Amino acid sequence: MPLFNELAESFQLIDSKELNKYSWVLKNEAKPILVNNLKKYIRVSKRHHELRQLRNGLKKKRKFYIYIYKKFFLKRKADEKLVFF
Repeated sequence: MPLFNELAESFQLIDSKELNKYSWVLKNEAKPILVNNLKKYIRVSKRHHELRQLRNGLKKKRKFYIYIYKKFFLKRKADEKLVFF
């Protein structure tokens, strides 16, 4: 929480017109910081991390399989009768 407060204070020093020059990711993450909403910032940040992982996963077939494995198969309940080799 103290780190988020320092981040919010530093964003207050930045001119809002300067943020328009940057990507929509930074602008969307800046909005909750400027209104000092930590929960919304965490939600937006997690969404952007997921989109970044998806983008990297779609670059190559092997990375796509790794993305699917990490995202879906590791979260599934393990079947006791299933054996992996």
